[in-house]
Amino acid sequence: LYAGRERLDAQRRTLGEPPLIDGAVLSLQVPGEDDAPADDAPAQLHVVAGPDAGGVHLLHGGRIRIGRSADADVPLDDPDVSRIHCAVTVADDGRVSVADLGSTNGTTLEGAAVGDRPVPLAPGALLRLGESVLRL
Repeated sequence: LYAGRERLDAQRRTLGEPPLIDGAVLSLQVPGEDDAPADDAPAQLHVVAGPDAGGVHLLHGGRIRIGRSADADVPLDDPDVSRIHCAVTVADDGRVSVADLGSTNGTTLEGAAVGDRPVPLAPGALLRLGESVLRL
């Protein structure tokens, strides 16, 4: 049994302590190289906390709308997320940015408020929308 790429041994593990934390992805086999993003998907957005924890969304080029609505490109089942909450944009050169789209509860990146002007979203950065936390 693996949590991400870490093999879980026969030792007793406590749920909620690394590596068995909210958003951990468990598998019954060795994680393969096919876990890497496809060539046409330059980035992935991992839901690491909230109702959809464990979800992974491939980010193809262009503007990706995130929100509670079924019309969102990345729908989140979080009542504190607006219908269309924010947008992540993947540029042709692979750079990623995020902008709030007038959400009710706001968007934060590493604890700082995100406004309607796009700000860079670095790999590993934590993006909070309502009770959901996403990592690039």
